[in-house]
Amino acid sequence: MQVLKVSLLRDKVGGRPLVASLILYNGINSTSVAIAALIGSLACVLWLDAPLVATMPLLIVSLIVVLGFLAVLWLVRRGTLSKALTLAQRIPFVSFRDPQAIADHARDVDQLMCKFFRERPGYVLRAALFASGARIAQVIEMWCLLEPLVTEGNVFLIALLTQTTSTLTTWATAFVPGQVGTLEGGSAAIFQLAGLNPALGVTAIIARRLRTVLGVGIGLLLGGRVAWELRRTNLRSQYG
Repeated sequence: MQVLKVSLLRDKVGGRPLVASLILYNGINSTSVAIAALIGSLACVLWLDAPLVATMPLLIVSLIVVLGFLAVLWLVRRGTLSKALTLAQRIPFVSFRDPQAIADHARDVDQLMCKFFRERPGYVLRAALFASGARIAQVIEMWCLLEPLVTEGNVFLIALLTQTTSTLTTWATAFVPGQVGTLEGGSAAIFQLAGLNPALGVTAIIARRLRTVLGVGIGLLLGGRVAWELRRTNLRSQYG
């Protein structure tokens, strides 16, 4: 994913500003995801009619993750990337082809990120708000998927429970390609612990996967159409 972002932006943004912006983006976005999971799990603990054995572990894990990401953001703001690379060079099995060049590059990236935080706090806040909006949209999507399926209980809180479980499962099984089967299994397990029908969680996750496939398919069709039009334009310009 990061390689794709770099390939799309490299003609418009310089190398070091691009690296700095991607680090900031990932930090802000990941922190917003963690905070959303914390809020969702806290709401489930307080208001969802479910055993604490199902909701309390989600709250504890979410709190740990939030603290971790906040610490990473603080370190990024303090400009510690170059220091981290310097420490990494002392590890026996870690080696860099050109350590000095990498250290200089990391130092420049640190300065760019610190400068951005200091000079453009409004942009950072806007990015955080947009990231938060994406998290809200995910909960609304899950609510829309569960609304026709759930016959009893608070559908919105169940949607929060499902979204929080999906987020934490995705992080815990990041090594599994596409989280195939893990999201379904995690949702079924948490629904079982919460005294809900496990089939509801599995159905909602499958419906979300179908939406993802549909969106990717539409994107590929539109991208193919644009690529074809560009190719036709280039051919016309070459051969008149």
